[in-house]
Amino acid sequence: MSKLSQSKKSLLLITLVIFGSLAIITFNLQNSQVVFINQEDTYGVFNHPFMQTLSMFLAEILCLFVFLYVKRTKSYKKQYQEALDDGLKRINIFLILIPTCCDSIGALCIYISLNFLPPSVNSILTCGIIATSAILSRIMLKRIYTKKEIQGCLLVLFGVAIVGTSGFIFPEEQKQQDLKKQVVSIFLMLFSIFLYGFQYTIEEKFYKTYFIHPLELIGYEGMWGLIIYTFICISLTFTQCPDFLYNVCIPHNGLFYFERADYYFQQFQQSGLLQFAIIFGILSISIYNTMCQTVTKYLSCVTRALVDVAKIMMIWIISLIISLATTSSNYHWENIRLGAIIIEVFGFLCVVAGEIIYNFNQTQIEENQDITKNLSLQKE
Repeated sequence: MSKLSQSKKSLLLITLVIFGSLAIITFNLQNSQVVFINQEDTYGVFNHPFMQTLSMFLAEILCLFVFLYVKRTKSYKKQYQEALDDGLKRINIFLILIPTCCDSIGALCIYISLNFLPPSVNSILTCGIIATSAILSRIMLKRIYTKKEIQGCLLVLFGVAIVGTSGFIFPEEQKQQDLKKQVVSIFLMLFSIFLYGFQYTIEEKFYKTYFIHPLELIGYEGMWGLIIYTFICISLTFTQCPDFLYNVCIPHNGLFYFERADYYFQQFQQSGLLQFAIIFGILSISIYNTMCQTVTKYLSCVTRALVDVAKIMMIWIISLIISLATTSSNYHWENIRLGAIIIEVFGFLCVVAGEIIYNFNQTQIEENQDITKNLSLQKE
């Protein structure tokens, strides 16, 4: 199977970080909007995690149309022939339902928690995927890790833990109800990192077992996800919330519902900024997920999870600037207490150091493998 050059690998990882950051920022921008659809509307809050998950799958299915073009290229045909020579078979598209289910539930957990956690903290918690990916790839793919790779992962997790506790060590003034929502959001994030760890690992297993292009995989995940969430969003639009969930549900005619798809589109029509955030968010996710799949195909699932950590830096910096530059509570995304900022900076440094240790060691291993392979060919 063909390999990427070092320059293409670098460009791939940079693109992953940039668009991964923009995806989170644009979705948080959506959640910050208050859009009234008419004079009688007294709610106005943009609270649509189910519709946001549907829009994510809409972004993914766009990759399927791009794949139909790529499929005609000489490069794809060459890769396909190489895969056949290596004994790889085409994948049954129903198998793609497995990572799709992980993605659909994990994404919903993230979009719900985005309403109650700072963007950087939300992203930092997802770095736990490094641990779940490493454990599951060891079990499912029999991957062997060196001491330096383990040290790099542990250092990243140490940095994640430091940043995650910053908001509790230096808390801002908040209601007891908001604190409970944050605790629930943290548990949702912990559940999502297990799901994403399994998704990353099963996708890598697919690439090792079958021939499938990254755009094809992400496109079919989008297709299945769009079918599933279209049914879910329509159903939840007419499903009333229980009493204890009223504060997180959407009111309509004196009743509360889990989702209101009609209200989502009505708010979309009323706000130009919201339209930009939704459309740009879809484009960002489409590009970001394509890069994620390409990293998993040509590098590894743990590298995908580990390099993904770098996007936190950009998210934290942008979110902090927005929080400091505005007085509106809707855009107060980050904890701006000095103590919390110092702890977060220290945690970020640990994350970056762990990433460097892991990637440097993996590069050395790949170089040694190439040298060994070349020596073997010379002997033959």
